[in-house]
Parts: sequence; structure tokens; C-alpha cells
Amino acid sequence: MQKITVIGSINMDIVLRVPHIPAPGETILAQGVQTFGGGKGANQAAAIAKLGGDVTMIGRVGNDDHGRTLRTQLQANGVNTCGIETSDGVPTGTAYINVSDAGENNIVVNPGANGHVTPDMLARHTHLLGDAAYCLIQLETPIETLYACANLCKERDTRLIINPAPAAPLDFGKLQGAWMIVPNESELNLLIPGVGDIISKAKALREKGFPHVLVTLGAEGCLLVDGEGARTYPAYTALPVKDTTAAGDCFVGALAFGLSKGLGLSQAIHLAVRAAGISVSRAGAQASLPTWAEVEAVL
Repeated sequence: MQKITVIGSINMDIVLRVPHIPAPGETILAQGVQTFGGGKGANQAAAIAKLGGDVTMIGRVGNDDHGRTLRTQLQANGVNTCGIETSDGVPTGTAYINVSDAGENNIVVNPGANGHVTPDMLARHTHLLGDAAYCLIQLETPIETLYACANLCKERDTRLIINPAPAAPLDFGKLQGAWMIVPNESELNLLIPGVGDIISKAKALREKGFPHVLVTLGAEGCLLVDGEGARTYPAYTALPVKDTTAAGDCFVGALAFGLSKGLGLSQAIHLAVRAAGISVSRAGAQASLPTWAEVEAVL
């Protein structure tokens, strides 16, 4: 089993169950509220660990109850937290999530300590990148940290997988050497604006310097564009959809786990699709992530 390092956000998710996603100016009554461990980085690290992967997290929390709880939860899931630092005077990141009866969601994030995951902090933990075969990073931490990470991974021959979420413009020239990028359809449209179908846009993104472009398409599955062309993979839809909050994070984490386990790319995608299909059938972010036994049962 190869090692994986995840760089990214750690949030406490405050989840409101609502009959539908409120429109601008609309007031509705929630049906309940729950708190879950979240943050795209922490979710992806937990997804890997719950499947049995060897994963270390680089991130930051505040010196508060949320921060202590989230660190403990990650450790309980099997994540090595030696790369998680604590900020005094800055709160732990918080996400406020509306989840509708149809399983749709919208999210507002207060970054808090996640904004202090800087290139300087990354420099203190470069050994965790050198030890890893794969590195995952998202866009809930400063963009300069992404560019610094790309340079460090290139120097160390670590395969960098970028999940460009939430959507933001990127300087592709600073990401040369990244091994894969995994956007969803809306993120792809921001990175490659203008008219064009998904395949043509994924090919255009690959030409920006990414050997592998993997576009997640929700209930439509996903699309891979690499040196062998374009291939689609159907979603795993055997279970009813309850909450899609962590679907993308589960997919990316499970993909990295499969690759670290020695699976070929298509096999790893097959595994990731099933893991994500299980996660959407359960509430919460990290709470919804499946174990290896649960995924193996549907492979």
C-alpha cells in the first residue's frame, strides 16, 4: 500500500435539513440540524482512511472545541494528523449546509484557520510529500499553497491530483507536472469557458498540461480523458439518494486509495464510483463515507 498525503480544509459542518433549497429572499423552516466533521481536505483524507489507506493530512484548525473534536474524529477514522497545526486567535473553519428532501444541497463556508494553510506551513511538512506516492489538494485553502504544492510534488516525483473545488480560475503555467485534475461539470466550465461539449472541454483542459482529466458528472457518472482518448463510466445508482454533500470528496479519496492499492486507473475509477454511490445514500460528510467491506461488497 502506497502512502497518500492530503492537503486541504478541515471544517465543522452545520447541516440543516430543509424541504427544498431556499430561493433568494425566501425564509423556510428547517426540519432539523446536525453537526458533522467536514471540509474537502478532511473528507478526502477520511475517505481514504476508512477504506484502509495509509493517509496523512496537512491542514489547520483553531484552538477551539471544533478544532479539537475534528482532530479526534480524523484520528478515530485512521488519518495520521501529524501535519495538522493549530492557530490561536482564528476559529476552526465552519460550513453551513442546507440539504433538501431531494438530496440537493447548497453550502456557505467560513474558512477560518483554513486560510492559514500557507506555502510557509507547507514547507514545514515537505517530508510528508516526499514520503507519499500521491498527493491530493483542493481549493478551500489559499491558491498560493496549491502552486507551492505543485512545485514540491514535481521535485519529489509525487503524483499530484487536483480537485479544483470550489471553482476558481487557475494559472495553468504554475501547475505543470500535476498528474491529474478532477473537476465537476461546473468547475470544468469555469476552467474552460465558452461553447463546447464536455468531451471537447475536457480535451482542452488536458492540453493545459494535465495528463489525466477526470470529470465527475453526478448521476451521469464520470468522464476520463487521457492519452488513450475519452471514456465514460456510469454512476452507481443502486441506492436511494439522501445527501450528496460528500459525494465528490468520497469519489476523489476512493480513487486515490484504489491507485495506492495498485489498481489500474479504470479499476480505481470503478471503485470510486461505487464508494460515492454508497456515500450519497447516507447523511453527513465524513459520517457517510463507506468502509472497504461495504465497497468490496458491490464491486
